[in-house]
Amino acid sequence: MDAATMRAVLAAVFTDADEAADGQLRDGLASLVQRPFKRKPATGTETVALSSGEAEMLALRQSPHDSQKARSLAGILLARADADTGFEDALKEWLKEAEPLSASTGNVANIIHDGRYGVVIQGRDFPNLIVNTYPAPVASRGSAGT
Repeated sequence: MDAATMRAVLAAVFTDADEAADGQLRDGLASLVQRPFKRKPATGTETVALSSGEAEMLALRQSPHDSQKARSLAGILLARADADTGFEDALKEWLKEAEPLSASTGNVANIIHDGRYGVVIQGRDFPNLIVNTYPAPVASRGSAGT
């Protein structure tokens, strides 16, 4: 489980229009967040107090398009999963249930019909990407085929 995937799933669950499916996933997440916290056995490191995630989930529910709120809840869920094996297992199970929803959101399709476009970058979610390139030189009319 990584933070980017978790944020994408949370965004899909809280912003999608399918209230029946998403409501079920939100209810499942709410019951997961409300679980009693059971810490893994100590490994000699200092323990840190963790939020249950309830306040962050409520904040995301009220502002479903706020990426900072999704990031905050994702971080808390991952921290709880790291500290509680039972929570980690339950979170993985919840993510499996949400997988079809997250797989269908934000898909990108790039179709290139010929090679006249110069540099092409294909992918998804390139935050703050800056590409400094120059267009490919165009062949002069007289040089084609001679």
